[in-house]
Amino acid sequence: MAETPVTSTCLSEALPLDPHRSLRVRFGMLLGEDDFVTLTAYPRGKQWLHSAWLHRHGVVWGLGVELDTRSREVRVRPGLALDPLGRELCLDTLSCVDLGAWFDAHREDPAFSVEDLGAGRVRFTAHVTVRFRACLDRQVPAMAEPCAGDARTTSYSRLVETVTLTLHPGPAPAPEPPPAPYPRLRLLYGLRAPRLDEDGNPVPADQEVLDTVAALPGSADPPAAAQAAFRRFAALDVTEMAPATASEALTRFPGAEPGEVLLAEVREIVLAGGTGAWTLESGTVDVTVRPAHVATTTLQDLLAASAVP
Repeated sequence: MAETPVTSTCLSEALPLDPHRSLRVRFGMLLGEDDFVTLTAYPRGKQWLHSAWLHRHGVVWGLGVELDTRSREVRVRPGLALDPLGRELCLDTLSCVDLGAWFDAHREDPAFSVEDLGAGRVRFTAHVTVRFRACLDRQVPAMAEPCAGDARTTSYSRLVETVTLTLHPGPAPAPEPPPAPYPRLRLLYGLRAPRLDEDGNPVPADQEVLDTVAALPGSADPPAAAQAAFRRFAALDVTEMAPATASEALTRFPGAEPGEVLLAEVREIVLAGGTGAWTLESGTVDVTVRPAHVATTTLQDLLAASAVP
């Protein structure tokens, strides 16, 4: 599970994305490598852009995290997730990491808080993340370009999308770092407190939401007024949205690399023994810290049920 260095067959650069330019093919047209790159970059960019903005990141199914005291392992089961750049994170096999070996490798990491319990016992907390990885596969014969000084006669013909699982020292970060998306809508439905100015008063944008909430019960048609409030504050929220920035360059996506998704926090891990000979005594796994997706049909059912008096 610990991060594996990028090898010669795994890509460290971003995959080609071009969601707003597609290939226009006509009879007799000569097609080259750039044309086929465009052919694949267009649908990939479309799908990732849609998933990133309209679904956001989170676990779709599976990716359970568990501790096995006998083997001293943290294990992650197969599953599927979306990352902040709209990429699908698919794990097909059970993956694990030896906690004793991992602790020996990371115990001196900066800011890694380890409690010495005495008698050769230590206690600490860690968290598990997953992120996108693409690797090259299936070498096939290929013609070398003339005068290119390139003696290669094979090339990889497949790109396999996989993931990197990482166990990080320390507690999990906050589920959603501020500012959370759709701040007015979250305040409208009581999901956050108002933002305050230097004098401790709600900022004007949030005060408007609070005034609207206070006026809803006394309106002539509360459901219609609530719908109007939703539409107004949704419009204001999306107008203020912008893609993430990476290296001072604006991207098309709400998140930036590495696009990690939190899977679990492993708390109060207790190891006993010593370097190279640890045993795992105890620990607890909390998967509720992860972001999660709920299917659209289920949301429809829940909304329909909540509308019944």
